[in-house]
Amino acid sequence: SADSELTKEESASSTTTTITENTSQKRSSCRFLHVPCTPADRDTIELAHTSRHYEKLRQTSELTDKQLRDLIYLHERDNDLYFCKDTFLAATLSCGGVINCVDAVMD
Repeated sequence: SADSELTKEESASSTTTTITENTSQKRSSCRFLHVPCTPADRDTIELAHTSRHYEKLRQTSELTDKQLRDLIYLHERDNDLYFCKDTFLAATLSCGGVINCVDAVMD
């Protein structure tokens, strides 16, 4: 049912929790600080990236599978970029996660 399906963010959080639990069991002397991975907002992302770059990634979530394959083909020489429907979500979570980690270290 739709109620039992996890959102992408909940699924990622569940995976992170499982990894942390497994690692903690193997290394009981190791301590972890839970740092939430929340999406960064546009203004924050644009402190490091151009509006054009932000829009390019945002638009990937609206592309068809064929358009995504075409985009991948066009950017073969940019080996550090991979595109899928979740590229934008992954990018915003990555950026937000890094910011949250830095904030946790600074506190």
